[in-house]
Amino acid sequence: AAGSIADAYPQRRSKVLTYAHATPQEAAEIRDRSMFREWYLPLGIIAVGAVAYVLQISLGSAAGGTTVGLAGAAMLAIALEVVLTLVGVGISSKLMSIDFGPIPEVILKCVATSVLGSALAALTVSIFPKDEMHGPIIALQVVVILYWVLFYTFFEMDLQECVMTVAIITAFHIAAFCIVFKPMG
Repeated sequence: AAGSIADAYPQRRSKVLTYAHATPQEAAEIRDRSMFREWYLPLGIIAVGAVAYVLQISLGSAAGGTTVGLAGAAMLAIALEVVLTLVGVGISSKLMSIDFGPIPEVILKCVATSVLGSALAALTVSIFPKDEMHGPIIALQVVVILYWVLFYTFFEMDLQECVMTVAIITAFHIAAFCIVFKPMG
């Protein structure tokens, strides 16, 4: 009777929270089966984002902005969004050991997410008066929800991984917003 308590309850020896990931072979099989999700859907989302940007630029031009200036601002916003999203995905990958898949597909999906996210953010901000903060606040909420839906759709992640990845990316976006707009306000 000199045994330990753990001997009496062998089921408690296992970890409380086990974290299962797909093996690399399983992940490769999933990617092979879904050309739609890996390539066609991101390309379609980029097209929808481009249409949303054209709409936003045309609305801005009608309100007195120059088309060239608005297009330049759109390109700068897209580039910043893509860089911040890729950095957030890289950090998320390292912190939580997430396999996002092959690099070309990850870049395409991040570009698609960024293009649509920045286009919807620009459209949301343009709806509200320029002197109020309602537009950027609502745009941030729209982008967070969009990023969550797209990351959950694009990548083989569970809810916790998806939420943490979007939180990391959102933190980078908020920091960039504060840095970019600090001199202006």
